[in-house]
This record gives sequence, structure tokens and C-alpha cells, in this order.
Amino acid sequence: DSVTGLVSYSFETYKLSPRNDADLQGYVAGAGPETLSISEIQQGQNSEEPAYEGRIVNLDGVVVTEAETDFDGDSVLWVQDPGGGEWSGLYVYIRPNTAESVAVSRGDVVNLTGEITEFYDLTEITISDVADVEVVSSGESPISLGLTETPADWESLESVLISLDNVTIGSGPDEVTL
Repeated sequence: DSVTGLVSYSFETYKLSPRNDADLQGYVAGAGPETLSISEIQQGQNSEEPAYEGRIVNLDGVVVTEAETDFDGDSVLWVQDPGGGEWSGLYVYIRPNTAESVAVSRGDVVNLTGEITEFYDLTEITISDVADVEVVSSGESPISLGLTETPADWESLESVLISLDNVTIGSGPDEVTL
């Protein structure tokens, strides 16, 4: 019904942070975040009104396509819906305070809970607690999407594992041909 909290500003976004459950009038404890597929998130974020940005969501049974440390030393993952395809990939940023405790590898099937954010036009999930990453199984072979020609718009392939055949690479930024 109403929310009380502190306002913060970061990366051109205002955020209201409740201090405890009492700041959430009408809140029903235990309801938990909504479970979505990556495809639902990616397509919702790219509609005229971003539907999910700032929401905490669950991703169940997604496949890790890559796990690494980025240029700042932070742990990051790329995950995708099990069947792959367009709109199926998502970047996962693991906050530094949890990064050392999260151990996942390419091919792990995981359940994640995190906040959907847009960071410099990249849709991502931000993980704030090691308990928000659960490895369900290992040894899955991520499915790549094969491209036979250059897409007119790359947005549907953001964070998607792709394969290219018969590629010619030139010297300029637009010099990749299929």
C-alpha cells in the first residue's frame, strides 16, 4: 500500500530503500520474487516500457555459458535459458563482497536470485549474496546459436552464446563477414 525508505542516487537512477518490513505497508512476508525466464526479461527490457528493471527475480535452471573475472577483478557470469536461441542470454554481475564465495563453472545449471539492471545499455542481473546462487547440476553443454549471416540488429543476441562459420575478419570495426 505504501513504502517508506531512504532515497539514493547512482548511475543516473534514483532508488528508494526501505529500512525494514515496517516500511512496507501491505507487504506479505514470504511472497518472494517472481520467477522469470531470461527470454522474458530480455524481451521485457526491450519493449517501449522496461517491465523488469529494478525488480528482484528468480532464474531457475539456467545454464552457465561462461564464468570469469572481469577487468576490475569482479566475478561475472553469462547464463542462458537451457534451449539457447535469441533473447536467451544474460550477463550476471556478482558484487565483490560475495564474489570469492561463489564457485560456478561453464556448464553448471544454476538457480539465481538478483536484481535486474541496465548498465550502459547492457541488461544484467546483480547478485548481492552468495546464498542467491545455487548450483543444481554440472556438466551441461551450453547450446550455441549458429549464425549464417550478419544480423541487422544484434540486440536479440546480447549475452547469447553464438557460433560463426565461414567467417572472414578484416581490419576495420565492421569488417566481419559471414
